[in-house]
Amino acid sequence: MVSEQGYARVKVSGEAFPVRIPVTSRSKPEVSRHIQDKWQGIIDSIAGCFNIPAALIMSVGEERISVFISSRTEGNPYSPGDSEKLNMGLYCETVMGSGEMLIVPDAEKDPAWDRNPDIKLGMISYMGLPVLWPDGEVFGTICVLDSCENFYSESYISLITVIRDSIEKDLEDLILKSRELEESHEKLETTIAALNSVNRQLEKSLREKDLLLSEVHHRVKNNLQIIISLIDLQAMNETGDMIHSRFRSIKTRIQSMGILHNILYKSGNFERVSVKEYTEMLMNNLEITFHDKRNNYRWEVNIDDRLIVNIDTAVTVGLIINEIVTNSIKHAFNDISNGVITVQILQLNEGTFCMKIRDNGCGIPDEVIASPRGLGHELIEVLVEQLNGFVELSRNKGTAYTIVFDRVDKEDDRWLKKYS
Repeated sequence: MVSEQGYARVKVSGEAFPVRIPVTSRSKPEVSRHIQDKWQGIIDSIAGCFNIPAALIMSVGEERISVFISSRTEGNPYSPGDSEKLNMGLYCETVMGSGEMLIVPDAEKDPAWDRNPDIKLGMISYMGLPVLWPDGEVFGTICVLDSCENFYSESYISLITVIRDSIEKDLEDLILKSRELEESHEKLETTIAALNSVNRQLEKSLREKDLLLSEVHHRVKNNLQIIISLIDLQAMNETGDMIHSRFRSIKTRIQSMGILHNILYKSGNFERVSVKEYTEMLMNNLEITFHDKRNNYRWEVNIDDRLIVNIDTAVTVGLIINEIVTNSIKHAFNDISNGVITVQILQLNEGTFCMKIRDNGCGIPDEVIASPRGLGHELIEVLVEQLNGFVELSRNKGTAYTIVFDRVDKEDDRWLKKYS
């Protein structure tokens, strides 16, 4: 705590030269309103007990002395805030300069005080004590003044001494609380500085993590593209529509995962995916892949823009959409010129979704339903099971899949639930 010590020169009765005293330094705490109210009550009580017009607590600065607390009594000429320059020969200057009690029964009869400035206010009798901070700095005085001769009994002297001691105890408590507050403030600043340092480290780590995740998704996307290119090269060396169809199915499955990693890389959000954005990109990709069949169908996506899922759920949902829509494009519209494929996903509650994928095509033939199903149908069932969901197939006026599934925050949770 910086002291910024101040000093004042006061005129002391009987001394030839002014006395230098340490006064309240700038580092001292302010007297709280609560304590001021307490002191006001004390000063009012003193004036009432002594039956005198004025009881005061004075505060001193480097050049002036001021009324800090003044009794609310009739005939009191002093008001809070009133001040006088030092070296005027005031009663309180002698009290502060000597450090002792001063009693003046009647200034008009005392040659040492008959020119005191307070006489002009009608205050001819005085009793006062110095009020000090714990370190010896002078706060001011506590005093009483009367308009008539007053010798002040021992009981009055004892009372004002006790009250002075109580005021000094309040000043001591102020210092202790101020130090505690300062220590708490220093500890808080240290804690804040430590937290800021940790926060900067966390922010740095987070940026590094984001950069790393972004790079991972970018590389995954590129590696998947390399795999797709290898598939295209292999397909060029093969003959037969069946083989090319299988190569194209494998390609679209890989592309569905590549699209997801591309979305994550570009958005910078590595935890949540917009289902509508992902689905529309999947449908656009299938449209390009099967461009030779584009003239006989169109597609519609009915998904809320606000619908967000985690990456685990998105991968599985994307593969399901890819399989079902691919089957519709390849088989549903051979004899239909105005085909429609609709993908709708609704959120039933906080963690449950309903996905409907339907077309208005020819429907799945009975012989296909009766025969052992191919890889596509098995993959759909496995993916739905992975989502802890169930699927219903309808062949009324086309083909419609209704899939109800849960969102699971972690992929591991899904497998734990499956085998528990």
